Amino acid sequence: MWTRISYFARETLVSLRRNVLMTIAGIATVAVSLALFGGILMLSKWVDHGTEVIKGGVTLEVFMTVKATDQQIAGVEQALKDDVNVKSYRHLTKADAYREFKRIFRRNPDLVNSIRAQDLPESFRVVPKRAELTNTVQAEFKTQQGVESVETPGEALKGLIDVTNTVKYIFYFLSVILLALS
Repeated sequence: MWTRISYFARETLVSLRRNVLMTIAGIATVAVSLALFGGILMLSKWVDHGTEVIKGGVTLEVFMTVKATDQQIAGVEQALKDDVNVKSYRHLTKADAYREFKRIFRRNPDLVNSIRAQDLPESFRVVPKRAELTNTVQAEFKTQQGVESVETPGEALKGLIDVTNTVKYIFYFLSVILLALS
């Protein structure tokens, strides 16, 4: 048995010496393929992480009617507290809405001066537990008493999720090809 192993080892060394250029080319090909494979996997994880961070920041806004009663506002707030799909929320009073309105339209003083805090609706800024639940939360709250509308990032969020999934599948496809080639 040892004679066979020594024979194969000797023949391998002789073959490597005779075909140095082919040996270097083979080793370089495997090294480059494995480096690209590792890079693609790292890039894929980076894209996944970035997407999760962005999706974690998704919010929707529940706008009350301007003349919503205190009971209606309290009812929506209680529903938000009880909803299992809601991670957190923030109640914006008319004064909060007016401060934000002034900040957004600070370069248009005529518009700011023509609006009073009483003219703006109260609202709730809602963060769902997962970005995919945005439409579910929207459907739950747009029929509540005193709710004017529920605004979501909608198409932008759907586009982000679709692009991320496509990029992920391309990375996996390239990884499989490179792994097979190496």
